[in-house]
Amino acid sequence: MAHDVTFESAVPRPDISPARRYVILAMVVLSVTLYSTSILIVAAVLPQLQGAMSATPDEISWTMTFNILATAMMTPLTGWLAGRFGRRNLLAGSVAVFAVSTYFCGAAMSLESLIFWRIVQGAAGAPLPPIGQAVTLDIFPKHQHGMVIGMYGVGVVMGAFAGPMIGGVMEVYNAVFVTGDAVGDTMFYGAGAGRDATASAVIADLVDVGLNLADGTARRTPPFCPYNDSVSLPPAADIVTRHYVRVHAEDQPNVMAQLTAAFGKAGIGLAEVIQHQTSGPSVPIVFMTHPAREGLVTETLEQISDLAAVTAPPVHFRIEDM
Repeated sequence: MAHDVTFESAVPRPDISPARRYVILAMVVLSVTLYSTSILIVAAVLPQLQGAMSATPDEISWTMTFNILATAMMTPLTGWLAGRFGRRNLLAGSVAVFAVSTYFCGAAMSLESLIFWRIVQGAAGAPLPPIGQAVTLDIFPKHQHGMVIGMYGVGVVMGAFAGPMIGGVMEVYNAVFVTGDAVGDTMFYGAGAGRDATASAVIADLVDVGLNLADGTARRTPPFCPYNDSVSLPPAADIVTRHYVRVHAEDQPNVMAQLTAAFGKAGIGLAEVIQHQTSGPSVPIVFMTHPAREGLVTETLEQISDLAAVTAPPVHFRIEDM
């Protein structure tokens, strides 16, 4: 028994407003960008995946090979699936299954499960490029097809370009861009995002929202307090805090007694003393003090630097308790 297959008309629907057309185009381009990103993002982390999964190089390469094979097998079926389920249903279903499989790829704890979800990911994402292009061309008038194809191509290229870059960001790192008058554009890169750091920030935001709701206010603490001329800052010498001091001294008897006596004479308590044995003529000695006045510590270090057994000026940092 034959079944009639009906495709949507290629004539743009007049009931779709221009704004809605561009929203659909943006969503399609975004989905295709994510799909093309997923194809190459694994290439940047294959060595890390190999170690995490305890796999050989040939075994870990299956995560890319089977994904590409699934894509190649499902792409020719896009036309039949569109005729059977409709373009909109196929597009929405592919995006949903692709999103779920991507999540489970990240949560996979074994090589077998990772390969399985990579296959599902490739099969679900395969219809996105052809069906996405067909949908966008159908909703735009013919004289705008050149612009639509151009924007669509940008999404495909940007996904392939961004995949290895995003995959190369390891562990819990982030970057902050700062523009200064004298130094221009600068970037600070280091730990502070992902996993525990992100979870802590999200929970803190939720707690802050709850407190705002409980107090009936949108903002309990202003984000910026203007400078008040009446505020006076104490001199640096009067600041009381803990201190880190590192002294390089000769490895001789009575040297430690001279150093601790200098701190004791000034009334500075020592919380911790660390000395590591080295093969050189001098050894580093680290002192962690109890809270003491900055000026008093500076005067004591000047006296210590004058000792004959001290071979280099002491290194000194304040320890700020937040």
